[in-house]
Amino acid sequence: NPSTKYSVVTIKEISADEFESLKKLLSSGQEVSADITALEKAKQSKIKSLSNICKNKITAGFSVVLSNGESYNFRLTVEDQLNLMMLENQLNSGVENFIYHATEEPCRIYKREDVVRIVNAFKTHTLYHTTYFNTAKQYIKSLVDIEKVNLFAYGDDVSSILTDPVLRQI
Repeated sequence: NPSTKYSVVTIKEISADEFESLKKLLSSGQEVSADITALEKAKQSKIKSLSNICKNKITAGFSVVLSNGESYNFRLTVEDQLNLMMLENQLNSGVENFIYHATEEPCRIYKREDVVRIVNAFKTHTLYHTTYFNTAKQYIKSLVDIEKVNLFAYGDDVSSILTDPVLRQI
């Protein structure tokens, strides 16, 4: 429209996510910058960073106290996770003694009750970090303030944004 103050207008196609973010910005009453992509780029970068941290936290593994009263560490590489799932299958089939190893320890025979502890700790550890990451990701996607996006760090409390009762329980 030649009667407006703009002499040239560029129409840019945006994704549905960018549209939703723009809509949230407009409804929040904040001033909207023409460069909405800065917010989206910050979100993508933050989510990628959180994803990497989550993967590293899972892979670093967990510690669990076994029936002898001692604490053992179990790293969770992909191979370790597959081995623990295999142990869980053996548990379900009634096996009583298991050959496995803690991180940087030789293989040994574990009793059923210890394998139950190890497998439960493995599932709790991976479920916690996976759930935390997914919740944090949704939170980051909902933000309309780039400063809040940039300030968020893995481990920050996200309990206040959990609306799903299943996620709250986890």
